[in-house]
Amino acid sequence: MLNSNKQQFSFLSTLRIIIFTILLLFRSMPIFQHWFSTEIELCFVIVGVFLLFPIEKNFFNRLFALLPISVLFFLLQNLTRELGFISNLYNVIYGSFVFILIIYLVNSTEENRNILKFLFWVLIISISITQITSIIALDKYPMLARFSIQVTSRVHIDAHYGSDVSAYKLNMDGYGLAYLSPLYTTILYSLMKKKIFHPVLFAIHVALTLYFIFSTQFAIALLLYLIIVTSILLSRGNIKKIALLAIIAFLLLPIFKNPISDFFELLSDSVESDVLSVRFQEISTFLSSSSIKGSDLGARLKAYSESLLVFFKNFFWGGWVVDAYNNLGHHSAILDYIAMSGVWGFFVLILFFRTIYKELTTAISKNENIQLLSLCFTVFIFTALFNPLFYLPQISGFLFAVAGVSTFLREDICSPEETL
Repeated sequence: MLNSNKQQFSFLSTLRIIIFTILLLFRSMPIFQHWFSTEIELCFVIVGVFLLFPIEKNFFNRLFALLPISVLFFLLQNLTRELGFISNLYNVIYGSFVFILIIYLVNSTEENRNILKFLFWVLIISISITQITSIIALDKYPMLARFSIQVTSRVHIDAHYGSDVSAYKLNMDGYGLAYLSPLYTTILYSLMKKKIFHPVLFAIHVALTLYFIFSTQFAIALLLYLIIVTSILLSRGNIKKIALLAIIAFLLLPIFKNPISDFFELLSDSVESDVLSVRFQEISTFLSSSSIKGSDLGARLKAYSESLLVFFKNFFWGGWVVDAYNNLGHHSAILDYIAMSGVWGFFVLILFFRTIYKELTTAISKNENIQLLSLCFTVFIFTALFNPLFYLPQISGFLFAVAGVSTFLREDICSPEETL
């Protein structure tokens, strides 16, 4: 990974690495969430802010410049969940500080950027380990990922597998990692194009990710991953070409919908998973007859329309004024966000991601590199449009990932020692 002979970290930087590594492991490996409480995690964040960073010049200037937008974003994000006061406060403090610290690290010293590079590889390796342990766990307990996302998850797990079985203890991640996978693959593809990540390792990553998502039995996540990765590979990461491919696919769909329907029916008959079999059959039926009644696809479209309805009914101030939480579809991070916060929340959402994008691209000179980072943002926002991905684990994973890759893309030539 990084050549220790060329990148000597100071004592202060070593402390930062330790603190952020613990935070990353807490967010990317469920087993750490079993060992540590969120209160302990928050203590690490506060220590990182108030004991380590304030001694650096201009830190507080960045803090006060970025704090308002981050606090606004996470306050409004809390409206899409039924949380108590302490949990809401925790989300705002944790999310805001991680947001500010990561942006500060990117645009401060070379040593701090080297810290981000190191942490980026920690994140990628820990995600890979979690994928492997999740595959092992799901081979023994096939429905564990699906049970874990239900409100009564503990009841279902106890009934099927016993009280000793826990996703945390098995280091099993499901929904969050499955739907964040397109982002991580896009980022590693960007690094592969810059010859920082080896093509063989990229192929292993894609194969491992596909197997992992298949094991979780989330059919939409699997299809979304295949569509995004195939589009990126065919377009070679060019956003304009991806848009062109999408238009062509949309125009050709009426012509090829019957063969595609037959393909999904064949998949439905071939897979052993009852859940995936039903989902593929529903897609086949939709393509052949345009019927989505009673299907998972129909339920998803209904969920999206419910969130849109709340937004249009409460366009100005948002659904929180009339306590419209129970009327949300709860299947789209972006639609739920603007539904509860109104048009003002829509502008906060744009400003939040624009701030991140602007801060991360400030020192990137090559247009090709800016395009690659733009692709990472596009994939995450596109995924968040169809799935609830604004929870803290996903947002913090996104921030660490895009900040880490931006430190590689900001340099025209990366040394061989930085190649994995």
